[in-house]
Amino acid sequence: MNSAEAARKLGVEAASLSPAPAAPQFAETWKRMQKLREAAADARLRLHTYTDESGWEGE
Repeated sequence: MNSAEAARKLGVEAASLSPAPAAPQFAETWKRMQKLREAAADARLRLHTYTDESGWEGE
């Protein structure tokens, strides 16, 4: 289902919706991952992070 089909199913006019925010920059993503790592360490939880096939390329 694409976004237009989803909007139609929900009874919303797709053209009336605001655009989605831009994807976060790598620095923002990295900062969030550090906060998550710190929280996991504080809770004594093991944390593994994964990326897609391309890893961090293109950032």
